[in-house]
Amino acid sequence: SIGSLWGTTSGFDEQDFALVQWWWQQEFLDNSVWFRAGKIDLATMFDVYRFNSVNHYYLNAAFSDNPAIPFPENGWGVAGGWDVTEEWFLKYGIGDAEARKTETINTGNIDAWTSMATVGWNGDVGDLGKGLYQVTGWHSDRRKEPERPSASGFSVVVQQELANGWVPFVRYAWSDDAAVDVKSLITAGAVLEGVGKWENDRIGIAGGWGSPHDPAYRDQWTAEVFYRMELIPEFRLTPHAQIIVNPSRNRDDDVIGIFGVRGRLTF
Repeated sequence: SIGSLWGTTSGFDEQDFALVQWWWQQEFLDNSVWFRAGKIDLATMFDVYRFNSVNHYYLNAAFSDNPAIPFPENGWGVAGGWDVTEEWFLKYGIGDAEARKTETINTGNIDAWTSMATVGWNGDVGDLGKGLYQVTGWHSDRRKEPERPSASGFSVVVQQELANGWVPFVRYAWSDDAAVDVKSLITAGAVLEGVGKWENDRIGIAGGWGSPHDPAYRDQWTAEVFYRMELIPEFRLTPHAQIIVNPSRNRDDDVIGIFGVRGRLTF
């Protein structure tokens, strides 16, 4: 409604009650090899880094999701992975590109597929802490609903713990055709894990730039800051602020501010 190239959040929408995931997983060779099949969510397995969770960290979809990748909705698919060493890992998955999350079972023919592969390294870097360095490539067949062309692309993620508690990250993603609206996306930011004696509190700041496939729209810049406070172990409150500069589909406004609060109660 404000003309943004991507959502100000990737969650909190409305949907009918449905069985959104249903899968079987088997592990082999001391759990170093795994295989999953059923109704799966590829977005939970590929291009994943520590902070792409709309429930716990950033809300803007540039940081909590990846709008430059045409992740299909939850549907029939298979995925697998291999921890080659303690640090190096490989993953591959393929799913129904036209799946509908709220359809419990798709009984029709699957006419289009989305496939993804990731190679990455996740290990200690000197005295700093854990680092994540990964590349994800993907291909999506031509889709009819919604109508989208066949396309391919990739995403690069760098995330590194620092000794002072900050965890910075950088991500770049690109697609060669309009399987999604975003052609290129660059994001960078950092999260402070633990604030003084409040070890479960989090402070985050991030910025991003995105370019659309459609030349009628303009490039967009986005920034967000949040503070997630744990009031009690079962309840966390996260006030946040976002700024969108040059909203891609809205030439009437150059700067838009968005302010909100997220509450999460667990049982």
